[in-house]
Amino acid sequence: MTADLVFCEVKKEQDGGRHSAVVEALEKWCFLPYPECTRSRLEQVNIFFVASCRTPATDTTEGAEDVSSAMVGVVGVVWVPLAPGVQVEGYIQLVLVLPTHRRRHIAQQLLRRALRLVEGGDPSRKIVRWRLHTMTPSQQTTAYLRRVLPESDDSASREQLLEEMERLVAAVPRVYETLGFDIRRNMYAYYDNSADAVEMVKVVQGRENAADIFFFF
Repeated sequence: MTADLVFCEVKKEQDGGRHSAVVEALEKWCFLPYPECTRSRLEQVNIFFVASCRTPATDTTEGAEDVSSAMVGVVGVVWVPLAPGVQVEGYIQLVLVLPTHRRRHIAQQLLRRALRLVEGGDPSRKIVRWRLHTMTPSQQTTAYLRRVLPESDDSASREQLLEEMERLVAAVPRVYETLGFDIRRNMYAYYDNSADAVEMVKVVQGRENAADIFFFF
């Protein structure tokens, strides 16, 4: 299903030019149903996992800068130090796929590539756990979605779009659960002081005790 796609990693420290190109491309994307991710937050990302349409340019090292222009899906991870120079948390800052490609399991493939990592940007810094926040269904979330959906004179089309967004919001936490994430806590009015969310955590196998040390906050 993804033979026409190219998958790559873009690391901020090692490839600043391509990292900036990905950030600039993402600034033009629509983040619905989530609030837009500011440039400053995008620039915090240490590593992007990118899916791009296969072209002659993206198939070559010389054309690697074209990956961002052909991008259809991306996962962004920020390394959060838990102990100086020893352990890190992989915080999944961003998971985004173009609507035209959402039924191709691209997000799952990008997430699996991220979760295979064992080092957080440096061989000496071992990944202890992964963490993320994602929207969750509720009356407050539905009210938020109604507020942020584009205005339309066609009320039926707008209601259909609302239903699609609600299905997406309900499906995403289940996808993370299939990847080994567990809900740690509910976060009320987390997005835009309105939509509810859950915080989800995946502890790296074999490092359970180390991860527990840093859950007292």
